[in-house]
Amino acid sequence: MDGVLKRSGLRMLVAFGMVLVSSGCAHRELREQRLAWSAGAFAGGAVIGHQAAPSGERKELHAIYWGALSALATMVVTQYAISDEERLKTLQLENAALKAQFDLLRQGPMQLLKEGTGRFKSGLRDSELGDAKDGRQTGVTADGKGQWKLYKIDRWRREGDRQLVHEDQLLEILPLQEDDRESRR
Repeated sequence: MDGVLKRSGLRMLVAFGMVLVSSGCAHRELREQRLAWSAGAFAGGAVIGHQAAPSGERKELHAIYWGALSALATMVVTQYAISDEERLKTLQLENAALKAQFDLLRQGPMQLLKEGTGRFKSGLRDSELGDAKDGRQTGVTADGKGQWKLYKIDRWRREGDRQLVHEDQLLEILPLQEDDRESRR
């Protein structure tokens, strides 16, 4: 009867310790919560292992085994039960929204005025046009055909130490896509 009371009292002590650990975790980060839960599980497992050790064997070794196994099991369970994936998704969405707002403030609003296709002659040498990373030429294509877009912008650009230049239009020249090339021939 004394053994049963001792074990039930021990279980109550472990349960009370887990409640204390979980209430202390409310304000902590997720990583700290996992560590606190595993520490509590180690302590509870160590107490149970010490009490459950057979006579004739070293009780401290059983305490360490039980504590380590219960801490490991708690870490695995909390890894999947207390997940921070939802928090990461909301932070990524918030980051994308803030980046879009920052780009809008930095570049100003862009409004498409006109667009079309045509032939272009470049006054730039090929070395000044540059190449894209995938090997295609940027800007005007080799045959001079391209697509253009005219945007209305409101942007200030620093020119030297004492000058600011106001930009109000942006002309973007893009190479034609392969399917556009076939239809334009």
